[in-house]
Amino acid sequence: MLTPQEHYETFLSEKYSWMMGDAGQKEAEAEELFRSWGILPAENRTAWDLGAGSGIQSLPLARSGFRVLSVDLSSKLLNELSSRSVGLDLETKKADITDPSLYEGKCPDFLVCMGDTLTHLESESAVRKLFRLWGSFLESGTRLALGYRDLSRGKTGEKVGFPVRVERNRIFSCILSFEKDKVLVTDLYHEWDGNLWNFSTSSYFKLILPEAKILEWAGESGFSLLQQGESKGISLILFSRKG
Repeated sequence: MLTPQEHYETFLSEKYSWMMGDAGQKEAEAEELFRSWGILPAENRTAWDLGAGSGIQSLPLARSGFRVLSVDLSSKLLNELSSRSVGLDLETKKADITDPSLYEGKCPDFLVCMGDTLTHLESESAVRKLFRLWGSFLESGTRLALGYRDLSRGKTGEKVGFPVRVERNRIFSCILSFEKDKVLVTDLYHEWDGNLWNFSTSSYFKLILPEAKILEWAGESGFSLLQQGESKGISLILFSRKG
């Protein structure tokens, strides 16, 4: 079984941006979400995007005036982001978001962790420890935005399959197999080469993280809830670091 990082490096990263669909639309949705939350940069404001991928959150933040640090483990996705951020105040960094050494020095004014990054961690204890790192690093008033798919609605033993993106010559689909505290994710990719369909597949685990636990861990780490909602099955939560 591959780790999420291995899955991205060996299978998903080269297909990721295509799989996600219209980048402009995704970025516009992120921009509107931040605007609805009142996330606007003051002079010299900085934002960190943890698990930035190809920049769905990073690019709208940079275009709105933030100085952005985009952090991810995938060199390919970070290189893609760099090529799309020419002229913007955006820096990329390959790093593990659970590494304590990342959280040294001056903290950002806005911390973003979206796109299922949290569900890719190895255990609930790793997620809880990450909240504690954030709580000890961020200053009073710093806002923290989370976005992830809450898979707790699935039942143990249930298996669900669905297409993610379909074109005439390319099909990306996914099967979710629900276990007690995690979900086995199997990605399947078909591509027509003019003569036959080529097929590849890869599997990894995602954590099941009920919102109630996220709110609990955030609260015990010094964060207060500002906003909570859902869009297209994604839980969206905004916190503020307490004084």
